[in-house]
Order: sequence, then structure tokens, then C-alpha cells
Amino acid sequence: MRIIAFSIIMILCICAQNAIAQDFKGTMLKIHNNERAILNIAPLEWDEDLSKEAGAWAAHMAQTGEFKHANEHQNNGHGENLWMGSKDYYSFEYMAQMWADERKYFKYGKFPNLIKEGHLSKVGHYTQMIWKNTKKFGCAYATNANFTYLVCRYDPAGNYIDQVPY
Repeated sequence: MRIIAFSIIMILCICAQNAIAQDFKGTMLKIHNNERAILNIAPLEWDEDLSKEAGAWAAHMAQTGEFKHANEHQNNGHGENLWMGSKDYYSFEYMAQMWADERKYFKYGKFPNLIKEGHLSKVGHYTQMIWKNTKKFGCAYATNANFTYLVCRYDPAGNYIDQVPY
């Protein structure tokens, strides 16, 4: 009886993890592709290899407590968006929507002249989401005792100097 009960609990845990993973992936796809649809840009495809890369970097940040972009060697030349917040407080939708909400500061032009006012950091996440030449992406998150770290990787990367996003 104990073995059966343990097996049922394990199945429930695996099902719950799968549901969370599907919710995460679906949310990331929805928010990224909604922004692209507004601009009539082809949707991004989910890429498991990019998701694994993103997961490795998210785990690194969670382990070290450092919130910083990977260098080109560490990110394999892919574009990268990062987010960090209090552990278990923010929804996946909130995390990605913060990047999408940078649209309000965006003005069309050549990179890096894409901001109405202020620093480029106010729109850099958004422009990577909508960069027309980007075709696929993958995201992952990791947590430590205090924080959740979200990483998305994009291929090809966006935000190239003197190029327009779309």
C-alpha cells in the first residue's frame, strides 16, 4: 500500500511540474508573440536548446546571487533578456509583461536611438522581443532562497547598432 501511495504522489508531482512548465512556456510564447503581432512581425518559435541555455544561466545567477548578462562566450552569441524578483511573488505573465510594457518608451528608429526619453535600458528588452530577424527563443527560470531569475535567449540576437528592429 505504501508503494502505491508513494507512486501516486510521485505521479501527481510530475504532472504538476509538467503543468507549470507548460504554463511557463505558453505564457512566454503568448506575451512575446502578442507584441510581434501588434507590429505584424512573424511569431517566434520556442527552441528547447535555447531554453536549456537560458536555464543554465538562470541557475548560475541563482547560485551566485549575481544578476548580470552573460558575456558572448557564455551566451553563444544569442540575445538575452533578464529579469529578477522576489521568489514566488511574481507570475510568469508579470515577468515577461514588464519587458513588453517597455513599448511605451519606444520610438521607431535605428538602434540605439529607439527611446522617447531616458536610457536605452528602458526599451532594450522590448526591442529584443520584437526584433524582426529573431526567429526563435527559449526561456527558463531558477530560484534561490530569496529570488527568482528569469532568462530568455534569442536567435539570432537583436539590438544591433544602426539597424532598425523591424
